Amino acid sequence: MTTKQFAGPYSRSGSGLRSVGMAVVLVGCGGSGQAPPEQPSRPVDVRPYVTGAALSSLGPGGVFETEPPASEPFAQITPETARAQAVVAARIFGPGLRSYLESQHGKPIDLNSLIPTRVYYGTSAYDQTIPYDFPLGIRKMLGPYYLVVLSAGDEPAVTVAVSAYNTNIRVERSALKYLTVEQGHDFRLKGVRPGELDGLPISPERAVQIASTTTGARVAGPPRLQLATARQIPQASWWRMPLDRAVSARDGPSSAVRAVTEVVVGPDRRVLAAVAADSTRRERILDPLTRRTFDARIRDWVPVTFLPITSTNAR
Repeated sequence: MTTKQFAGPYSRSGSGLRSVGMAVVLVGCGGSGQAPPEQPSRPVDVRPYVTGAALSSLGPGGVFETEPPASEPFAQITPETARAQAVVAARIFGPGLRSYLESQHGKPIDLNSLIPTRVYYGTSAYDQTIPYDFPLGIRKMLGPYYLVVLSAGDEPAVTVAVSAYNTNIRVERSALKYLTVEQGHDFRLKGVRPGELDGLPISPERAVQIASTTTGARVAGPPRLQLATARQIPQASWWRMPLDRAVSARDGPSSAVRAVTEVVVGPDRRVLAAVAADSTRRERILDPLTRRTFDARIRDWVPVTFLPITSTNAR
């Protein structure tokens, strides 16, 4: 059994993550845990796949509303501010990235006509114990992000990752005004494949449909967007969600069968079981200006290494 990691085209460095977490494989012989490759031709009706708190958290139109910012020691911007910053960032930085964005999108993009259609809040994978005297850009790199989907008409074209710590930036007269001299890791832009109705990341409704269809269980709580580590771009985030019942799982290394009640769905639409991970994991972070370092602690409930799953309960 080989380890599955959320890296590949979404990695910052082009290399995969080191094996520092643990996940489990759902017991069964049917299916691969991989969602069908085709995209829905219309928004997902998520109601057949949810129950309890997940059902009650649906907003108007049957979609999940943006999760409020998590409690962190640093001030954060609002979803509305993230939307406004994303639109301007695409117009300012998009032209310099045009070939990159359009090669991903598969056709020309009118950057001036893009409108924000969805915004998601992604929780950081790190404890926010970043020294106050380290550059703001490092705090942003290790912090939460909003993922703002910008669309041309009804078609997602660009996703802008907006740092939730962009409190030093204001939108004034269609420009970005920096209130400090520090910049870095403010925004990350990525093109969306043609015909991809979900954007990047996939929509929470689509993730719930995939999780429920694959496991045969219903999702019992609102999906939460979890960022991967800083080795990957924010668009490589994945949705984690609780199920309404336990499903059987097998730990790959030991083959021990266990019950799990939470799964994750990543950018590749693969459903993976999620369990608590090692609480001692650290990543050494370097300030390139002063050459100082500190060890950033990865939150113990954030698995970063996964195994493929299968399920006999698919429906």
